[in-house]
Amino acid sequence: QAQANRCPPQGFDLAMTTPPDHKPGQDLESQASETSSWSSEEDGMGPHDSDHSDRHSYDLETMSMAMSHRNPALMSTRTPRTSQASWRSAAPDKTSLGSASAAVHGAIFGAIIFVTLAPTMISYAAIVFRGERFASKLPMLTKLMFLSASVHMMVFSIFSSMPFAVGQVQDIGLIFLSKIAREVFDKATASGSTCEEALATVLIACAAATGITGIGVWLVGRLKLSMYVQLLPLPVIGGYLGYIGYFCLAAGASLATGLTIEGFGTWRQCFILDDILLSKLGLSLGLAALLLFISYKVKHVAALPGVLIAMPPLFFLVLGVSGVSLDTARDGGWIPEPEKHPPCGWEVFQLYNSFQNIAWHVLPSQISHVILLICFVSFGSSLDIAAIQTEQPQPLDSDREMRMIGISNLVSGMTSGFTGSYYFSTTLFLQRQKVTSKMTGIMLCIGEFLLFLLPIDMLQFLPKFFIGGILAFFGIDIMLDWLVYSKDMLSFREYLLVWLTFLTIVSTDLR
Repeated sequence: QAQANRCPPQGFDLAMTTPPDHKPGQDLESQASETSSWSSEEDGMGPHDSDHSDRHSYDLETMSMAMSHRNPALMSTRTPRTSQASWRSAAPDKTSLGSASAAVHGAIFGAIIFVTLAPTMISYAAIVFRGERFASKLPMLTKLMFLSASVHMMVFSIFSSMPFAVGQVQDIGLIFLSKIAREVFDKATASGSTCEEALATVLIACAAATGITGIGVWLVGRLKLSMYVQLLPLPVIGGYLGYIGYFCLAAGASLATGLTIEGFGTWRQCFILDDILLSKLGLSLGLAALLLFISYKVKHVAALPGVLIAMPPLFFLVLGVSGVSLDTARDGGWIPEPEKHPPCGWEVFQLYNSFQNIAWHVLPSQISHVILLICFVSFGSSLDIAAIQTEQPQPLDSDREMRMIGISNLVSGMTSGFTGSYYFSTTLFLQRQKVTSKMTGIMLCIGEFLLFLLPIDMLQFLPKFFIGGILAFFGIDIMLDWLVYSKDMLSFREYLLVWLTFLTIVSTDLR
């Protein structure tokens, strides 16, 4: 079933149009062929152009569905592609639920998705603020990630034409933000800034990059350029997305073991005869394997949230039964040290150091990263919109959706947040569950804002191998999509180019 998702019929038309001479009894392959030629003639293309159109829509749809790693909430609901009529029938029936029952229905699914998104946002914070530079401030920085997720969800709930739309911080821009954070911190400290001043500069750099990205994405929609964004070559994008997977895997292993794992050569640190180290790495990768199994083989909607809820209490139960104290577990690096005085949400802005002694001179060096961030967020957002379009009874205005995503990122940047976009798999999941109320988005927005606002240190309740395992799960799933399964979507030379792009990025560390 997962393979069927990755390989849609070639020639499928994203506009979901039906050729005038459609024959109900016709097989799918001939339908697709006729649909493609009809669309080509309507667009004024000659017979030699139709093949290119087919390949472009095939590539776009393939990329859209292969990027389903962006949200674990739908991992257990992957289904094979069916006919266009059945996709249309999946659209919510507004008369099927009363307003009160629809709100309750939406709130229930909001709670389910919130359970999966909370640890996801924590893992995203660990990606952006990776390493010893930020370790002591990670609980406060995690609160900023929750605030950003809440802001994205608020904007999507207000402006989206779909009541089941979900917008969150996205993984496709996190690597650039992580690179910006590391380089700005190192350059600021090298120029004489204290760690507090360097961290304030980092937060300004990330917020500015997010806001500028929002403006760039809005302009893409305003100038109706979204179709041109999709013309980036698939093998290059596939190689970069494969690198996102590797980056998540390495970040997960680093968080679980306490080692610094980046390039291929750094993995040899994990292969030493140290029982504790191997246990941490084994638990992290074992959890990733369990989540992968559930996402592909278990179809129940509560399976993945149930595992995510049960795993931390089970770990602490094992500690209690085995007689290991929390202090011993902390000393061994299994769980983080708790904050003595967990901050409230508004206290996080003290990290800006009252904007004193900001190393403004290091910010221009990140312009190239911001330009790439705009390109990749725009591209990823166009894929999300294309994937959502496949199951809508009415065409979406992709340029309008891009403008909304741009506004969301601009507001996120103004509130010290991070780049985001549609969580298309969750959006489609809610549509299939016939969610017709915006209560789902409201629940997510409020829940994430409370995690930002309340003086709770979430990290002290989550073992390091747990967060590392989630990151490894994301990474392995992305790498499988783009470095393994993509061979069935591409020619041999294109597939080699995917690997060449991937290896080049890893070897140069995205320089």
